[in-house]
Amino acid sequence: MTQNVGARYEITIDGKPRSYRDSKPIAIEAGRFLKRKNPNAKVGVRDLETGAVEFIPGSAHGVKEEVTGGVKKGGPPRGAGGL
Repeated sequence: MTQNVGARYEITIDGKPRSYRDSKPIAIEAGRFLKRKNPNAKVGVRDLETGAVEFIPGSAHGVKEEVTGGVKKGGPPRGAGGL
């Protein structure tokens, strides 16, 4: 049996292979970078040895921030400023 000497992780965008990495933490970080560049795409990291796929969530915390007029919703309450 021969040992695979190439990359172990494949990064996909909408099911299409885009990049390959040797270690899982680097593959996950590359997937996060691609997700930031393609927020509406389905980005996944596939382990080529086991076939397991881990999908990258939509944002760093899995919650989408809502922005209107350049101001984030849910900021501090009005009148909460310091003296």
